[in-house]
Amino acid sequence: MNAEELVARCVRRDRKAWTEFVREYEGLVKRAVWYKINRMNSKALRSEADDIVQEVFLKLWEDNKLTSVRDTSKLKGWLVIVAINKTINYATRRWNKEKWTRSLEEKLVDEELTLEDVIPAKGNDPAKLLELKELTERALHEISTLKIRDRKILNLSLGGKRHTDIAEKMSMPVNTVATIISRAKGKVREGMKECFVS
Repeated sequence: MNAEELVARCVRRDRKAWTEFVREYEGLVKRAVWYKINRMNSKALRSEADDIVQEVFLKLWEDNKLTSVRDTSKLKGWLVIVAINKTINYATRRWNKEKWTRSLEEKLVDEELTLEDVIPAKGNDPAKLLELKELTERALHEISTLKIRDRKILNLSLGGKRHTDIAEKMSMPVNTVATIISRAKGKVREGMKECFVS
């Protein structure tokens, strides 16, 4: 089956043709992905190259992207560009996630952490919102495992209360409140450690 016929059948959602298409062009897409990863000198992405290749083909199939191929003599060049762009997008998403999770991890140590630092901000990126939601749920779960007194004090801190106000409310020294908050944040951070592993 020539490239023109193969693309036409894939556009018509022929699964047998799609399997053949993937088998035919997987090597080319892999080489393009590896080329871009090596150009970016990203050791982290090397272990995820196969995931990027899968994303390329998944996107092509789900969005029926092959409909935009007008000249099948340029198909290989077009696939290389698609693969390189997908690699860049994947890397950007990954780095943005790492940046955000590092930021959250730092905030869990910061004495000025507020509830807004843990609750997801408004945004239009569904994937990012889902990540934020999952991290928030995990943080709230870890907080719920603390001793009642420690949980109450940490929640007051997360709600924006100053240490002096919490100390007065709980009838205890400010230093004790600071120690409890610091220890509680440490436990929450420890419980969330796996969330920050790349």
